[in-house]
Amino acid sequence: MPLRLWLLSIHALSAIVTAFYPYHHSPNLSAIAEGTSSPPQARHVHTVGGTPEVAHGFVMLRLRRQKSGSRNTKASNTRAGSHAKRDNNYDFVAASPPTQTKSVGIHNDGTDFSYFTGVEFGSTSKTMYMLVDTGAFNTWVMGSDCKSEACLAHNTLGPGDSSSLEVSQDRFDLTYGTGSVSGLYAMDTVRLAGFTVPLHFGLASATSEDFNAYPIDGILGLGLSAGKSTRIPTFMETIHKADVLSSNLFGVNLQRSSDGATDGELSFGAPDTTKYQGNLSYTRIVDGASMWEIPIDGITANGVSCTSTGRTAIIDTGTSFMLLPPADADELHNLIPSSEKDGEMYNIPCSSKTPIRLEFSGVSYEIAPADYVGNPIEGNQSMCTSNIIGRQPFEDNQWLVGDVFLKNVYSVFDFDGERIGKKRCSRTRYWH
Repeated sequence: MPLRLWLLSIHALSAIVTAFYPYHHSPNLSAIAEGTSSPPQARHVHTVGGTPEVAHGFVMLRLRRQKSGSRNTKASNTRAGSHAKRDNNYDFVAASPPTQTKSVGIHNDGTDFSYFTGVEFGSTSKTMYMLVDTGAFNTWVMGSDCKSEACLAHNTLGPGDSSSLEVSQDRFDLTYGTGSVSGLYAMDTVRLAGFTVPLHFGLASATSEDFNAYPIDGILGLGLSAGKSTRIPTFMETIHKADVLSSNLFGVNLQRSSDGATDGELSFGAPDTTKYQGNLSYTRIVDGASMWEIPIDGITANGVSCTSTGRTAIIDTGTSFMLLPPADADELHNLIPSSEKDGEMYNIPCSSKTPIRLEFSGVSYEIAPADYVGNPIEGNQSMCTSNIIGRQPFEDNQWLVGDVFLKNVYSVFDFDGERIGKKRCSRTRYWH
């Protein structure tokens, strides 16, 4: 499903958020999950007609797995924005090649529910397709010795793919709301955005069947710091130690498919100033936080300030929507005319233009209706689900702020400065 799952490591002292947070609108339906990415030069592609079907009752669109056929063409013919297909038969929409150095394109599944990039592993530079996840501390890929059904449908990594792969005897176990991954920690060289680092990561030997629906080969954990939750350093901690960047930061630009945008990009070392105009506004990470968590100055909807104060936002590219404590979600939706509560979810008019704004460090950022208005509900095409959910993932003052917000801003995650910078994206189309 959309959002994210809870991750528990054998070294964890407490639950930490990562990867996915599956959300069930109906308890009778199983989890359907995210999209995929693929560099044009590495995959077979073809144009796919139509769009991913809607799985009613979910807050995520169902992805279709289709068999490869003679329509597959050489990857060099891929054009940015075209629907493409990976060799293991998952659909995606390709991003334009980035122009900035130390950058890589971020592709999505055509529904804006998941954002991916290709990461090269080992001596053969095997490409694995990884969820770009600022909420995850752990990086892991499916291993070649994994015989789970999900692994057989994805790219895997093993000694036959890389002579430099070193597999330890230290186990990891990641338990999710509707799934699990386990295996051994490993180490190998990893290439991303033009630089190479030696990386510790999980090599999965078993996955639950839930991952049959997930067109990813693993998760790229771009979380701030694992702290005491695990002895394995995060990707950013590894980069910092390797000293491969002039500044240990990365910029994220998430495209909106309904705009026809193909400018998704992950940049390291410096922001891509072509993605925004003016200066970034920075907000320092909450003192003592191990996640990319910043204080919220204010929340308004329809020009009315919410009474909620003292809230923080965990900024998370791996979460499709926004998760708020129920009382906060109630107050926010009460300011949207004609909204209706439906359990943890809300139905709002599909035509809603209610302005919703979050304020950080004195700067207000508007969330486009194109992002917070979801799919039409079954049996009433004038009402749509809200992409802001009333569920408390952490403490009652913490919001999980995902792609619903992040598509509206260019974001910089500054590891050295322990801060997050934001600026409204430079895009021509912004609303419905």
